Amino acid sequence: MIQSMSIPFSFLLLAISALACTSDPGNNKWVSGTSNKATHNNHSNVDAETSAALECRCGMAQFLTLPHANITPPSEARRCASYKLIDARGTNEPQGVSMMFYPLIQNILANVTGGVSLPVEYPAAPDQNTTTGEEFVVNTIDQGLRHCPDQKYCLFGYSQGATLMLKVLSQLSTPAHESISSVIMVGNPYRIPGKMSNVNATAQHDERASVGMFAENAIARNETIPQLSTQIDQSGKVLDFCLEVSVLIVVFFAKPIIAS
Repeated sequence: MIQSMSIPFSFLLLAISALACTSDPGNNKWVSGTSNKATHNNHSNVDAETSAALECRCGMAQFLTLPHANITPPSEARRCASYKLIDARGTNEPQGVSMMFYPLIQNILANVTGGVSLPVEYPAAPDQNTTTGEEFVVNTIDQGLRHCPDQKYCLFGYSQGATLMLKVLSQLSTPAHESISSVIMVGNPYRIPGKMSNVNATAQHDERASVGMFAENAIARNETIPQLSTQIDQSGKVLDFCLEVSVLIVVFFAKPIIAS
């Protein structure tokens, strides 16, 4: 098994030229809750002006057109390992490791032995259908529990990939959740305020009333919003980044990314 450890030199290099996260700290229209329906203060509604000030947008950046590659050969990535770094790329990114997480995953593998990188296989198309990717992650972990019981997992999701990981986390069994060491989401289009896992660009708890652009649309239509359960949200395993536009950020993690 992997021993609990810090990775002081591991970093998350986040190129976010297409992400805008703005908020109005004085706005108190949101009430946190555990249901999958958006909840509002009874005295106000999210109008167009307010929602424009509270969106955490996830767009398409020019860097998404850069060539992608696997870090670990596919045949090796499928074998048992001490830990697996499973990442789901954003919309229109080509198959392979997401550019959002490539430097972080490279760095972890270089500094912590025994790991492999496994990009999620799914279309990442504009229609936002993540079903095949969800099945890929769930099946990978389920098979790992049977054949590689000591294997640990770190999950990464960017933009549409963050949606994918949100949905995956709602489908996993208790043993599967226990095998997950950490979850990092960036540009979550269903991000809502009031979550313990919400963090800002410096990985500090984010109390701003920032709303993902798909969450805003779901609110307007009274539709279900994919959310973390209270237990997972408060587990300390999840970091949900909402990042500022046109900023290049390096986050050093003081706490372990991979633990037993």
